[in-house]
Amino acid sequence: MELLQEMEEKIAFSIEKLSQVSRVLKWQVSKKENLSPIQTQSLIYLRNHPEEFCSVNNLAKEFDLREATISEAIKTLEGKGYIVKQQKKEDRRVFILSLTPEGFKVADKVSTWSDLLLKHIRRLPSDRKERIMLCMMEVIKSLQKAEVIGRARMCLSCANFQRDVHPGLKKPHHCTLTDRPMASRDLSIDCINYRIREDS
Repeated sequence: MELLQEMEEKIAFSIEKLSQVSRVLKWQVSKKENLSPIQTQSLIYLRNHPEEFCSVNNLAKEFDLREATISEAIKTLEGKGYIVKQQKKEDRRVFILSLTPEGFKVADKVSTWSDLLLKHIRRLPSDRKERIMLCMMEVIKSLQKAEVIGRARMCLSCANFQRDVHPGLKKPHHCTLTDRPMASRDLSIDCINYRIREDS
């Protein structure tokens, strides 16, 4: 007998299935490079973010993990010659992490973990992808507000973002930092200029 499920349960189940796919794909690329998933995640993060975001403390907040866990992963990557640590000039207690040339090569390789997933997402019609993206962002925003997610630098919860201030236009939203209108497809989920909004 088939169990009836609420729509919300189906959505949660679908997210869990995609999460499983994500874990498997990351594990596959990690195994090829003799890395753990956390080490892989760290390399990808350092590859894609500016220096001021690349400390152990910041990685721990981004990944919602203990600093000790991140420190162990970084120590291993440093031993492999993929990462170097430098003391921050403004605060010598803080070490900035950066990739070595070899680290960049490995980071480029493991960054391909999402290629298969992206291939299937790209098959969806553009308007459907936009609706899915907005729905996922709304769920993340709600989880962030409930303090389930530690950090998500999204437009929807940013003090610089003004929603639907240009009604009827193709770009109805506005970013006060850049002073530019934005379409929903332009919304960011990992903006380096993010400022948390108190009422988010």
